[in-house]
Amino acid sequence: MTRLSTGAVVKSFTLDQGPVRTFQLSGDGSLLVTGHDDGDVVVTRTDILCPPLVLKLHQSWVHDLAVSPDGRTIVSVGDCLAWWRLSNKQCTPEHGRLSAQAPGSPRLRPPEKQYFSYWSGRPVEPPAGGGVTAELRQVFAFRGTLARRLAVDDDWTTLVTIDDAGVLYVLQVM
Repeated sequence: MTRLSTGAVVKSFTLDQGPVRTFQLSGDGSLLVTGHDDGDVVVTRTDILCPPLVLKLHQSWVHDLAVSPDGRTIVSVGDCLAWWRLSNKQCTPEHGRLSAQAPGSPRLRPPEKQYFSYWSGRPVEPPAGGGVTAELRQVFAFRGTLARRLAVDDDWTTLVTIDDAGVLYVLQVM
């Protein structure tokens, strides 16, 4: 990160994942969320030095992301739509890379092709030392194989996406 007024480097970090397909910055600039070609969603704190949190769910490229204005919710889109709830915790930067991955499983598995699937809110707790934790709140499987774009209204009550089969999905928070 570089300060535009002076050109001075404020913070530098390296992402270990594959190529970045999409990214979003939280409204207050404290979180950088990147979607990668390997299906990972990586949440990096920009305000303090912390290891990134890696959210593993997608089996395809992550094509689009949305971060709520308060930085507490992330929606990622690829072969499914995933709704993540974030919470901050104390950061101890001496620990290694964090991963929000189900124990004993290389990746969380989205449900088989259904129009709608709801996973109960199960926390995905990374090892101690990270600045962010995540909980997978909901997964929505598409009729086609994947979606590429995501639009969210200002108050985060309606999400719209379209899959590669041309089916438009309008999802409303109840």
